[in-house]
Amino acid sequence: MKRNLTTFGCSIAESLWSKIQREMAANSSGKLNRKHPRRRYLTAALAIVCSVGIFGFRGAADHDRVRLSPRFVVGQILNYQIEMRNVTKGRATGLVEDPEAASQLSQSTTLVVRLEVLHLETAAGSDIPKVRIRATCQRAVVTNESDAYDAQAEAMADQYRKLEGHSLEFGLDPEGHVSEVTGLEGVLQDPSALASVRGWLANISAGARFPKKGIVIGEKWHSEEPVPGAPLRETVWRADSTYLRNEACRAAGGQAGSSVGVSASLRTDSPGVTDEGESCAVILTQFKILQANPHGDLTPADYLHNGLRTSGVWTGSGESMNFVSLQTGFVVSATQTVDQDLNFTIASASSSSRLNYTGNVKSQSQITLLPSAIKN
Repeated sequence: MKRNLTTFGCSIAESLWSKIQREMAANSSGKLNRKHPRRRYLTAALAIVCSVGIFGFRGAADHDRVRLSPRFVVGQILNYQIEMRNVTKGRATGLVEDPEAASQLSQSTTLVVRLEVLHLETAAGSDIPKVRIRATCQRAVVTNESDAYDAQAEAMADQYRKLEGHSLEFGLDPEGHVSEVTGLEGVLQDPSALASVRGWLANISAGARFPKKGIVIGEKWHSEEPVPGAPLRETVWRADSTYLRNEACRAAGGQAGSSVGVSASLRTDSPGVTDEGESCAVILTQFKILQANPHGDLTPADYLHNGLRTSGVWTGSGESMNFVSLQTGFVVSATQTVDQDLNFTIASASSSSRLNYTGNVKSQSQITLLPSAIKN
């Protein structure tokens, strides 16, 4: 499964980074350069917390293997409900410290997104077309609970709430990459919120990336990808996936949720109801987050370029379960749990200024195809 840069209100991006940003903003001397790659750090966190996808990708032609791909049709409507709960515990120290700052934040987010296929274009060298999609956020509910008022987290939640009733457009290439996003101008001003929304689009658009040759029941495969923008060099996502079985798609909502521990209280609507005879491929992915080479200087190149040094540890583990329709190629249900431990330092190379962060992030998410989409 490809780790797309995405969030649906991911609290690690909203609370962890807000603490770091607050500490840097408090440093009037500017010794710790605020120009370090904030957006790339944010998208690294988003990539880890939320990686379930909407669309499956097809493999090479092989009559004995399953080839999953979305059957896009101009005018097609897909409705998805996205739910997420994140609990972040931690504290940033160094520079100017705030003893009254929140040390724990629990954030719950629910979105209902309507996707409309606007245009298909043949892509050179691929039998998967380029797609233009309009996304309309029909519902956006975000709630925060913390042990102290967190103005930054609340401001970020307000940014997401502004999406309700708003539409934007984006392109999807044959590799599942999002491009040419339009319609966010004047709606979201915060760079972190903008990065988050682009992440959501990547998640909605990119989906699971299966082996090129296709897959058969019982097959296992391994993948490893770098986490873009991570504050520690060679932070990677190592995943082992298994095509478990085929199962009735109508069972996806309950079974997928329970298999990875997503609480039933996350769901506010009924799971998508599919045709009685429709089957789904069930894909289990177990993954770890770690530094591939934890020795020596762990500072990424762009941090070095900005006069910074980083050190520490960023690890995690989790699993996801996808139910992908064998008939339509769309994900009917996708759930994920992630548990991360972070303990790292960002320091100025030219002064004694430094920022330390230690914390834990637990996340649960579920994406569900709603009933109206299945008949298209």
